[in-house]
Amino acid sequence: MVRRRKVRLSPIWMPVIRTGLAKGMKRNLKETSNQWTGYERQLASAWDASDSLAVAPMWWVSRDMTKLAVDTATTGQFPHAKTPSPTGFIVFDGGIPLDAGSGEEIPAVDALLWVSRGSSIDENGDERQRIDTILLTRDPETVRKGNTPDIPLAHLQLPQTSLALPTRFGDILSAVWALSSAPRVAQVREPIPSSMDRMPRPAYLPANRVRMIVLRENLTRPGSAEKTNSNVEWTHRWIVRGFYRNQPYGENHSRRRKQWIPPYVKGPAGLPLIDKPTVKIWRR
Repeated sequence: MVRRRKVRLSPIWMPVIRTGLAKGMKRNLKETSNQWTGYERQLASAWDASDSLAVAPMWWVSRDMTKLAVDTATTGQFPHAKTPSPTGFIVFDGGIPLDAGSGEEIPAVDALLWVSRGSSIDENGDERQRIDTILLTRDPETVRKGNTPDIPLAHLQLPQTSLALPTRFGDILSAVWALSSAPRVAQVREPIPSSMDRMPRPAYLPANRVRMIVLRENLTRPGSAEKTNSNVEWTHRWIVRGFYRNQPYGENHSRRRKQWIPPYVKGPAGLPLIDKPTVKIWRR
């Protein structure tokens, strides 16, 4: 008997996880379709989502980049970037904690599927994408009850009091893409397999490509270019938030334009990233 390797939540296993989740969604739809009489539009939309997941581009956001993206989305001081594809499957290493605002405990969101539904103009006159999201969690109890055997993710069913939460993840995705386009902040690269992540050959097909978004580390101590006390022992890293400023340009710097200064993480590489206070996504 061939012993199957346990599926791990890692960048290398994402193609297998994506396939398992898509099959699980199909099974759920078949089992519940007889209860959906009169909801043909909902059923068609759900089938579209499962089909999209089966072939969606895949992204893995590192733990520190996840913290930076959530903090950036929460402050709202960033240019809202477009998603790189109409659909996608993205994993947030470390997860994103949720707060329903009512004392209810909700598992963290560890991954999601997005589907872009076009764009609209917000109250400031800026173009904003309309994004639908299907939230996924690695919470053991939710995975146990899910219809995705051997897959370490399951669909997160939110309580009625938290139905506005998925719309907040459109902002988080937009922050991820804005940060990933700032070369001094983020690096996009291919995952590096380890001996624990040996995968069958189909995992390396072009359609199964996974891209990682990781934080660029500071290789020097804060203020090392200035006169600083060399005896200071740094214990952690911290987020310096981004902002907009009127950037001088043109002849003799006589003109001004609104320029986004991206956030960044300050502190030596290898130290823990402290986000104070802990940022949670809440219902508005």
